[in-house]
Amino acid sequence: MVKLIQYLYYRISKWYYAMEIFHQGAHILCGGLYTGFLIGSIIVSILMVLCHVLGIHPNVFHDHPTYCIATIALIGSLLANEKNYNRLYEEYKNERNKTLKGWLVFGFAILSLVIYIISLELCDV
Repeated sequence: MVKLIQYLYYRISKWYYAMEIFHQGAHILCGGLYTGFLIGSIIVSILMVLCHVLGIHPNVFHDHPTYCIATIALIGSLLANEKNYNRLYEEYKNERNKTLKGWLVFGFAILSLVIYIISLELCDV
C-alpha cells in the first residue's frame, strides 16, 4: 500500500513538473497535496459508507466530510519533500510501461472523485 501511495505521489508530482506552470519545487508540494486528497477521499468515502450501513452518524463525516479530506491532504503535503521525490525519480526513471501506468494513475484519480461523489449522495450529505 505504501508503494502504491509513493508511486501516485511520484507520478502526480512528475505531471505537475512537466506542466511547468509552477515555480521550481512547487510540483513536490502540489503532488503531495493531490495525493493526500486522493487517498483522503477514498478513506472518507469508505468510512462514510460503513457508517451509513451500520447506522452510525458521526458528525465529522456527516456534516463536514471535506474538512477530513483537507486535513489528510495537508498531512500528505507535509510528508512530501524533495529528497523523497528524488529517490522515487531514481527508482522509476527506467520503468517499463510508463504510458499504461500513467493512465492507471489518471483513472485512479477520476475513480476516487467519482466514488467520493457517490458516497456523498448515498449518505445524504
